[in-house]
Amino acid sequence: MVEKTMKQYELEFKRLINKYNILLDILYALILIFVGLGVLLSFDLKFILFTIAVILVVLTFVIKQSKEDKERRFSVRFLAERVVKNDKDLENMDTTLEKINKKLNELLEKCKW
Repeated sequence: MVEKTMKQYELEFKRLINKYNILLDILYALILIFVGLGVLLSFDLKFILFTIAVILVVLTFVIKQSKEDKERRFSVRFLAERVVKNDKDLENMDTTLEKINKKLNELLEKCKW
């Protein structure tokens, strides 16, 4: 159950990161285009194009921060799932050890008689 959930989380995370990477690549290309056009064109258009480029840079920064937040959340979710799985494994071990202890006590009782 936990492993299936972790695989779903991993797939969801990879899809999300791919979307962010594509969006960031598009924004970087747009920034380069607007800056390049701003260098080549007249002063009035330069101001407009550079303003658009600055807005795109800010947008890129915001998206990058969002991507990093998603990565951190995934890491926390991944660790939480591992802790739950390990906790269940420990509970199973405890019950197994109790059963072994009970059997050993029964054998010890038989040996005493």
